[in-house]
Amino acid sequence: MREKPIRVLLVDDQVLMRRGLRKLLEVEDGIEVVGEAADGVEALRIISETRPEVALVDARMPKMDGVELIRRLSEEHPRVAAIVLTTFDDDEYVFGGLRAGARSYLLKDTPPEELVSAIEKTSRDETVLGARSPPASSPSCAGRGTRPSASRAPETRSSPNGRWRSPSSWARAPPTVR
Repeated sequence: MREKPIRVLLVDDQVLMRRGLRKLLEVEDGIEVVGEAADGVEALRIISETRPEVALVDARMPKMDGVELIRRLSEEHPRVAAIVLTTFDDDEYVFGGLRAGARSYLLKDTPPEELVSAIEKTSRDETVLGARSPPASSPSCAGRGTRPSASRAPETRSSPNGRWRSPSSWARAPPTVR
């Protein structure tokens, strides 16, 4: 167990989302929200004073999007582990964020306990990928016209020898989400 809480920066252009995440995370003993930013430019401006360990980053934002922010964090602030937290599960955002240096990728409909777990794992240099739902036209959803409601826990990626693979290795050779 950690002695100090995990320092988290929230980066999302939607005020409601940032405030909701703050409320959700403030009740967690092991997490401290140290700042909020509405876009990548603001996040880079406050990062030195807030000193986060983990940044929850939305993929699409004005001024500087999440993928560019994550690329800049990887280069300029490599100690900050980025988690993409977004509504978009298309390959452009998934692999763009991972190639830029994100350690984890979650959808905004992730259950709160899984988000907290992902923050904890990401702070330990583990990678978490939220489960992607199959399209409504997939055989598992045939006749229902909706995505399946069964939630699966995000997966942490490791190599066959049990060691954690770096995000850059699975961005080049995408892991299969089961």
